[in-house]
Amino acid sequence: MIYKYLGNTGIRIPALIQGITGTGSRREYNPAYVSNRLNVIRHGIDLGMAFLDTAEIYGGGLSEEIVGRAVKGKRDKVVIASKCYPRDNARKDILSSLEGSLKRLQTDYIDLYQIHWPNPFVSLMEIMETLADLVDQGKIRHIGLSNYALAEFTEAQNMLSGKAIVSNQIEYNLLNRTIEDDFLKYSRTNNITLITYSPLNQGRLFQGKKQQRLLDSLSQKYNKSISQIVLRWIVAHDTVVTSVRTRSLEHLKENAAAMDFDIEEKDAQNISKLAKAECSYVPTDRIRIRIKENGSAYANADEALKNKFQLIPSPKAISKLLMERNDILPVRLVPTKDTTGEFSYDIDSYDINDNVKRYWGWIMAYGYDRHIPAYILS
Repeated sequence: MIYKYLGNTGIRIPALIQGITGTGSRREYNPAYVSNRLNVIRHGIDLGMAFLDTAEIYGGGLSEEIVGRAVKGKRDKVVIASKCYPRDNARKDILSSLEGSLKRLQTDYIDLYQIHWPNPFVSLMEIMETLADLVDQGKIRHIGLSNYALAEFTEAQNMLSGKAIVSNQIEYNLLNRTIEDDFLKYSRTNNITLITYSPLNQGRLFQGKKQQRLLDSLSQKYNKSISQIVLRWIVAHDTVVTSVRTRSLEHLKENAAAMDFDIEEKDAQNISKLAKAECSYVPTDRIRIRIKENGSAYANADEALKNKFQLIPSPKAISKLLMERNDILPVRLVPTKDTTGEFSYDIDSYDINDNVKRYWGWIMAYGYDRHIPAYILS
């Protein structure tokens, strides 16, 4: 296993951490499934992946309960990270969320407590002051953010006196390489750990033939799978660790084995030199919004505004962030199978809720006339 330090804390963490999502929920509780996840998590800890990343919203708190059970008797041997999202009253919401997380995790402190998404409708100063107070009380050891753009991150950092935000959790893979534009350099200069997620892009490991050819050749050279090559490339960046989720012991062992070899600098650079995915600008009325009957995304702007499923951040929050920062992660689109000729693209099925709420956030901010940034996937 490769180890790094969490920001400037001196806490040694693995470069490959366990993301504890996809645990199901109490309403759909499956004892056999939970038992298997516990077994995988504990085996991951034995393999050196003793950093567990969860959140209060994962499985309605079930994820945190599973983490608490998994680390029982070995709490001092693991790093636990969790997340909250203040919705209305920053201080009240954070304090309530933390107490709930501590109870579910069966611990009296959390190593890294993160704000899950920026919320432009609550006071950022109040958020940061509350987190600083919790550090002073010993209930959290360190402060992290998640899904914050660089401008938002630095604004938050400047509000802290005598304490530091040590990490930002953000997506990074061969499709979404936006951190390379600014955050990667900033993290090196300021000793910030980037906890990256979706490193394997839900199985879409490469974008186009050129990437595939290079990764195939490196797979043969190192006798490693393409997914192992990609994971190793991601953590070759000195301030980057990455979070992977798996329900399978076989995949867990394969992921861990991505940390047992060195990739030559020239090969890492060759991957980095691969062309980034092009961002297209697509007419919003050419995108078909298809929602399954049992889905929790929104079929129209009115549904998105009401946000009855309590998605975070809400489309309204995304809209406000857009108008304040003019910054959005491109939506993911695939060529449509619609035969009417009315549409050109469908929302990609990967994290459809997130893509749909970003679409409606864009509509709320700019209307239907302004083309939306998008990645077009084959």
